[in-house]
Amino acid sequence: MALSLFIGGLGRLSNILEFGLVDDQVLPPTIIELAIVPLLVFWHRRVASQS
Repeated sequence: MALSLFIGGLGRLSNILEFGLVDDQVLPPTIIELAIVPLLVFWHRRVASQS
């Protein structure tokens, strides 16, 4: 699930790089998909390995 979100963020990023920032509402989901989701995955792996 996290990988699909990350890939969706890459699609949004490529769209932003190709056409520019068309709408300000596109940036927050892109940041979440490319930064927050991977951080949550790394955090989850760390917490799960401690159990």
